[in-house]
Amino acid sequence: SREVAVGKLEALPTGNVFVRVIHFTQAPGTSFGSEKHNQGVLFQARGEQTLHVETDPPVRLQAGAGVFQPSRYHMHENTGTSPNDWYFFAIWPSAARATPLVNRAAVVMYATPDVPGGALETGSYTESIRLVTIDARGRTGAAKYGGLLTLFVLDGSVQVHAAGQQVTTLDKGQAIHELPGVAVQVFNHQNAPSYLVFFFATGPGQ
Repeated sequence: SREVAVGKLEALPTGNVFVRVIHFTQAPGTSFGSEKHNQGVLFQARGEQTLHVETDPPVRLQAGAGVFQPSRYHMHENTGTSPNDWYFFAIWPSAARATPLVNRAAVVMYATPDVPGGALETGSYTESIRLVTIDARGRTGAAKYGGLLTLFVLDGSVQVHAAGQQVTTLDKGQAIHELPGVAVQVFNHQNAPSYLVFFFATGPGQ
């Protein structure tokens, strides 16, 4: 596995929250702007894009790269010669479920149930994503994580074993989340590698 991007939230949204994975695709040579929205982590799965955030220097992202996207006005531009695909991982206030998505190109791939505000510690949080490759017939180590974890399958198929829960099979484009402190292990029973994004929201001191 390797860390792709990381950033810091000064505080979680107030009240109940949830994690959402949003997918975008753009034709080459196109761009669209976006209103200011919650901070989160962008992962470039295919093709390339250039992210323009107000007056900051443009950030060019190739496949497999990512960046922490601040809560500022910005524009996504496909500067490549082929269509691109990318994902946005973020924690949102529960009230955002009723708000229209930022663009018609946006598709919600996964959204967790509401996490009660009291279930997560208060304070600043670190959001990060790791790109994880599980070899054919391989598995991760069993581990407990200090933060809220969302596992998203980019390609392949895996089985997620979590303490006290039924085994869950996830195929391409599917996800699952686990609360802090739950022991998790992921198995790949396929004869080819599987590729996942692990999105962490980790609280103070975790």
